[in-house]
Amino acid sequence: MKKIFCLLLTGLVLTGIGCAGGENEPQIGDAPVINEYKKVSITADVILKRENGTEATTCLGSGAFSLDFYFAVGGGNPLVQRGSFQLTDYFCMLIGDMQDCEVYPLDTAYEPTEVSAEADLRVHQSTITSDTGEKLDADRIQFRLETLPAGVPLDIYWYCPGEHSVPKVMPDVALLTQLFLPLYQEGWDFSVAEDYTHTSTRTNYPLNMGVTADITFTLSSTRVSSIEE
Repeated sequence: MKKIFCLLLTGLVLTGIGCAGGENEPQIGDAPVINEYKKVSITADVILKRENGTEATTCLGSGAFSLDFYFAVGGGNPLVQRGSFQLTDYFCMLIGDMQDCEVYPLDTAYEPTEVSAEADLRVHQSTITSDTGEKLDADRIQFRLETLPAGVPLDIYWYCPGEHSVPKVMPDVALLTQLFLPLYQEGWDFSVAEDYTHTSTRTNYPLNMGVTADITFTLSSTRVSSIEE
């Protein structure tokens, strides 16, 4: 009996990402015997920016997502995945009396955290034109993050000069959600060819309050004989 590996979808329903079995998975009885995998690696660098809206003190930032998926050679849902997120920058646009304030995250804000994603690989469904103009056979991968870090704070140091001012550590509970939203609220669909790395950029992804995101994806695929621990 072919085993179908399926991630439980939660939150938003993503059209086109479903439960699919690898069509070429080698099997013996009820137990798949797999000694070759397709490893698809995706990084996504997200940079927030604010170019319009009501003028106000706004704190933004950037972050890097790293996702590794291990699929059966016939595609389908991932057998194993590894995912992480790390804050890469934090900056505030200060106005009025706050322009002289000192603001920065504590070191703990930059520690990597685990993330997970829904994904589906459809083999031989596309082509990619390489940098040299060569047409490469490619697979299609669809993915989106499974959860948002709703209410998860970043600890931010604040100090505004003044006669009675004292330093404070205050939580920023919005920034992480803003950084995760583009990869959570939309399913992303890319072509990926074996042994070829390429990038794709989406600019001005709309969020809220005049904030947008620029996202740079880097994708690669390779065949491996084992799953890295």
